[in-house]
Amino acid sequence: WRIGGYLVPSGAAGTAPDMDVLLKAVFGSSSNSPGVSQTYSLASGVTLHDSLSMYQQLSHMARGFKGCIVNQAQFKVSGTGKAEVEFSGEYADEFYAGSCVTSGALVNLATSVTLAAGEGKKFAVGGRISIGTSAGPHEITGISADTLTITPGVAGAQADAAAVTPYLLTPTIAGSPVPGCIGSFTIGGVTVYIVDGTVTLNNNMKLRTDEYGRTIAAGYSLGDRAVTFDLNLYLDKDYLRYYGDALQYVSKALVLTIGSTAGSICTINLPYAEFNIPPIDAGGNDEVKWKISGAALGSSGDDEISVVFT
Repeated sequence: WRIGGYLVPSGAAGTAPDMDVLLKAVFGSSSNSPGVSQTYSLASGVTLHDSLSMYQQLSHMARGFKGCIVNQAQFKVSGTGKAEVEFSGEYADEFYAGSCVTSGALVNLATSVTLAAGEGKKFAVGGRISIGTSAGPHEITGISADTLTITPGVAGAQADAAAVTPYLLTPTIAGSPVPGCIGSFTIGGVTVYIVDGTVTLNNNMKLRTDEYGRTIAAGYSLGDRAVTFDLNLYLDKDYLRYYGDALQYVSKALVLTIGSTAGSICTINLPYAEFNIPPIDAGGNDEVKWKISGAALGSSGDDEISVVFT
């Protein structure tokens, strides 16, 4: 699975953003200072990362995914657009629910629902539905041909040909995307102007999908975590110093600050970053741009990266 969108702080300092569950799952740890900040940091040792359930609504159908692990988060900024973030990972199993009508009336609290002929294949165990005036959610716990077993039972009697539809979640959304160009970037405390940049946290986790006798994954394996960055910038004369840092394996602190209004600021910290030796392509008639890539390293433990909303 993969989810991408704008980076949206909550708009209130000390209040977690809507993407809180995803950030906590990929980092492994979070802390809150009420009215001040929300911080995401790396889990230490063999701390288990949260797994999630996700839902996708597509008008006449809905899909759900359970046992989702959040393996990677990538933060993107540019001088021409809003800041973005993308999460990706794997899921252990999926379920779904479509739309149709019932065959026969239902009494109050009925838990067996017969559908119109041939419609049972539009549903899967785990799907959540609404039936007629009974909003639910009613979870499908069993399917036999065109008959669904649900829990809880319907609320109130339902007439024949009652609509069976996916249960629709009502999202709660707070905050606004951070406008492009609002923020700053520093290397070793010195302001540097970049054209665009990405910071990627990859936990290198994978679900155990190869165990004989299991139909779905029952756990995951932790790999070697990697925190990397890619920066595109003009080759200004003052920036050549970073070429020397790369050659000499000098580590620098990178700080990417996105936004400038209290409650809508996201700061990404890489305290110990080392550069790869960047290629310099001077061909063509345009100003020379170069790409600085590298990795963030730990110093006193699991401190390669942290993300702070203030």
